Amino acid sequence: MPYNAQGQWIGGSGGGLLGPEDAVKMGLGGAGGLIGSPQAVNYPAYVPSQTQGPSQGNFINYTPNQPMAQIQAPNYQLNSTKPNWQSFTPTKLGATPSYEGLMGGDYNALQTALQTPGAIAARQAYDQGQTNLTNTMGGRGLYGSSIMSNQARNALEQPYMDALATNAAQAAAQRYQQQAADLQNKNTFGMKVYGQQMGQNTAQQGLMATQNTAQNTQATDLYKAQLAQEQNRNTYAMDAAKLGMTQNQNVYNASVADAARQQDYSKEALTYQNQGNEAQRAWQNAQDLEKFQYQLATGTYGNQQNTQAINQYLALAGLGAPLAAANQTNATNSQAGWLGLAGAGLGLLGNYISS
Repeated sequence: MPYNAQGQWIGGSGGGLLGPEDAVKMGLGGAGGLIGSPQAVNYPAYVPSQTQGPSQGNFINYTPNQPMAQIQAPNYQLNSTKPNWQSFTPTKLGATPSYEGLMGGDYNALQTALQTPGAIAARQAYDQGQTNLTNTMGGRGLYGSSIMSNQARNALEQPYMDALATNAAQAAAQRYQQQAADLQNKNTFGMKVYGQQMGQNTAQQGLMATQNTAQNTQATDLYKAQLAQEQNRNTYAMDAAKLGMTQNQNVYNASVADAARQQDYSKEALTYQNQGNEAQRAWQNAQDLEKFQYQLATGTYGNQQNTQAINQYLALAGLGAPLAAANQTNATNSQAGWLGLAGAGLGLLGNYISS
């Protein structure tokens, strides 16, 4: 059949006027093609009326109220200066001599000096005997035997211990003999010094009694001055406490007022933010509505254009149908035949549209 890909009739497109049959087929084919595949609409592109949404600046920063600077109470200065008391230090009539014993009284050192030479000699004799015993027993093949142990214990170790004990006892005896003589000399010296100190102490006690009386008088005067100073400090502390309470109350009142201001600020900031959000939402809704209206207008315009084209094709098919029917019945002019052909043409149009 001479139809194109869009279902349009192309059988009589060779030029000249269309025949009745070609007009019917062309009209029905064009209408059917537009119904199945509507033609593209040349509608203006969408251009938004507003390309930028509403903007909102930053809300002003909150500046807290600075409380007034507190007054620092001056430090109370205590009068801590005390009068210098010139104590009388009695001088002794003469320097007390000190008794110097043998070697400064270090009798342990004396005993050590007496004991050391004998201990060294005994040790040397023991070491030599040990060497000789080792050589002898080793030459006999008895090194480390019980015989060697007995010889070492009886002939070396026991004599060595006895020699050390004897040497220590002799050194101690000499030490105590010298120490006893030295102690007797020291006691005699102490008795002489004691007599001199008794006279000095009697003179010093008289001077100290006078000095103690003067110190007691000074202490009494100082106590009176300190008592007055403590009273002044108590008065100062009460004044400082009152000042602190007043300043704390002022700071509290300032904090309460600032808290109220900050509450109002937070409320205004929230209102400002909500207004900005509401403006943005309204602008977005308006843009969406505008675009929807554009799309609706585009669809309406396309439907109108396709409906008009379909009507034009159907009109063409309706004009050609009577002529085609007349040719098929050998140009019969009877009323009944013409109506039958017209009915057949309209039925064909209905079947094509429904298919």
